[in-house]
Amino acid sequence: MPSLPQPMPRHHRAGIRTKGWAAWRGPLRRSIGCAGLAMALAACNLPAPPSDPGALATSVAATLTAAPTRTPPPSATPILTPTPPTPTAAPTETPTPGPSPTPTTPPLAPDDPRQGLDLSSPHYADDFSRPFLWGEWSDAAGSILRQGEALVATDLTADGYVGWSTTAVQGADIYVEITVRFGPCQGKDAAGLALRVDPQSADSNYALEVSCDGHFRLRRFDPAGVTDLLPWTAAPALQDAATEPLQIGMLVRGQEIHAFAQGEHLGSAQDPALASGTVGLYANAANPPGVTVTFDDLRLWYVVP
Repeated sequence: MPSLPQPMPRHHRAGIRTKGWAAWRGPLRRSIGCAGLAMALAACNLPAPPSDPGALATSVAATLTAAPTRTPPPSATPILTPTPPTPTAAPTETPTPGPSPTPTTPPLAPDDPRQGLDLSSPHYADDFSRPFLWGEWSDAAGSILRQGEALVATDLTADGYVGWSTTAVQGADIYVEITVRFGPCQGKDAAGLALRVDPQSADSNYALEVSCDGHFRLRRFDPAGVTDLLPWTAAPALQDAATEPLQIGMLVRGQEIHAFAQGEHLGSAQDPALASGTVGLYANAANPPGVTVTFDDLRLWYVVP
């Protein structure tokens, strides 16, 4: 499986004539205590002994005579108080956890172009929570900016030009899914997913566009202009595009280009022009005052021939 290069995001505006620029924005590299020991000295005042030794002997004898005789008490027999036994807790059984359920995806139809891919386990995923993985830009024509945990693309001019942003992940034969949500939109205002974007010039790619009114098309962008490989086509899977989040997908394998939405295969085209590249996202306004599209939860699979 190809290794993932370091991020080199780009963005590009392309249309009937092509103009572009690269964008890279990186992060700004813009007790002591002490103790004392005191010693107290105590003094005892003892009476002085008598000076006459005889008197001392007489005094001691008198004291011994006067002392009472002590009789030891009878030895007592101890009385033992019984201690109630400590109750022993009944052993408890610790349940053994069973295996965690593994999410499963519905099996693919035998004729599904994605046959052989494990759609529950992508090779790469991006929830847009990490900064600096995509080119970000803003000008009078629109913007693409990471907002929260999403990438938000806005096209303010319905002039046939689009501006896209790419990330560093590259591949020749790949399948990519992403969730898109339209802001206020109408007609052919569209969201675009581009594959095989030229990683150096960013001026060519294959693109899937889905529109606000429930259509899709496949296109090729290159320095000579834009070619529709599959014209606008209505798709029942896109009928709620204006109001509901959509999961769209695009597969490129050899000369094949396939479009998907909500897990359904929408259509395909063939073209030999572009061999490999990276991934791009964009908004494409067809009507004033423009359109905003939010992208989230990108997932990518490498397709093994």
